[in-house]
Amino acid sequence: SSRFNLSLCISATCSWMWAVDLVKAYVHALWARPFTVLGVNIVVVLIVPGIARLAGNNDPDENAISHVFGQLPASICVAMDFPGWFEAATTIFFFSGLSSGYAVYEIYRHCKEMWGGKQLPLGIFMGAVILLMNLFWMVGLFNPVTDHSYGRVLAHTLPYLGLQLAYFALMVFVLIALRPVCGKCRRVSWYAVTVVYMLGQLLGWFMIIYTFVEFARHEGTGENGYKGPMNRYAHVFAYAEPGILLFRWLSLMLHPLKLEASPKSKDEKAEVEV
Repeated sequence: SSRFNLSLCISATCSWMWAVDLVKAYVHALWARPFTVLGVNIVVVLIVPGIARLAGNNDPDENAISHVFGQLPASICVAMDFPGWFEAATTIFFFSGLSSGYAVYEIYRHCKEMWGGKQLPLGIFMGAVILLMNLFWMVGLFNPVTDHSYGRVLAHTLPYLGLQLAYFALMVFVLIALRPVCGKCRRVSWYAVTVVYMLGQLLGWFMIIYTFVEFARHEGTGENGYKGPMNRYAHVFAYAEPGILLFRWLSLMLHPLKLEASPKSKDEKAEVEV
């Protein structure tokens, strides 16, 4: 009996060690692909808003903020702006920002090793991208559900605009300095989705600026208050935000950059074109 128990303990220990090694291998493989990490983070930050939306969360003031930004059924942002939901979402945004920042740092480290030298301008640029990604959690500090004033809505929106700017600037850098070298189909697909993402993002920024310019001249939101252009032209813009997010995710996931297995290894090269 004692031998049997000992065998069970050894078997359980070996299974546990095997499982731990397997998880470590998968985590290491994931971190070797920083663009994939950024793509995974896009999915992670949508977990709480997605659950909130499925739970039927609706704006208690007749979707007041939805009337401003046109966040109709295609959007899940409004669903998370309530007690118990936005605290959880803000926590995920914070840790997602840290992991995204580390992924961008890995891209910077790779470029620095590849190009040599101190690369101060590159460091400043990547530092700004990391900073903007790590400010996104601040959307939770300015909740527009309880206060629909112009200042509160603007403060709630700025961190999100910063996150959009960070990804846009990073992809511009990738188009210039880290263009993918892979199969023709994948390469063409990457260029196509990246261009569509960038054009969509520019349109999205135009509509947000347009909204705030109009919003500044109106008082109040809600059913009888200000309805932004994305609400008035919902047949065109209802799925604009999810579409931009989808193409950004596709652009990140299609990029083939894979870092060296060891930081000290100088022989292996990642699949990029300089």
